[in-house]
Amino acid sequence: MKFEIRQLDCYMYDDEWTQNTSYNFGTMETRANNEKQAFTRYLANKHGITFKHNRTRIEFDGDCYIIIDRKTKEPLFIAIPLY
Repeated sequence: MKFEIRQLDCYMYDDEWTQNTSYNFGTMETRANNEKQAFTRYLANKHGITFKHNRTRIEFDGDCYIIIDRKTKEPLFIAIPLY
């Protein structure tokens, strides 16, 4: 499976996060069964981005994987499948 990785820039509006813009970080291709782990490893290995334990979570909305800050619920990164 191939994914486009983007960093999200969001702001709080009416008590929910609204996407302002996003920045392309590249594409990730994986055959792993655990795509969540492949997503975080791609960020760590290719861009040096790591997260503290229990500081973020990864949600799957049926199409995309989104890394979210646990405390503020702000979306940080998204993996969009390329079909």
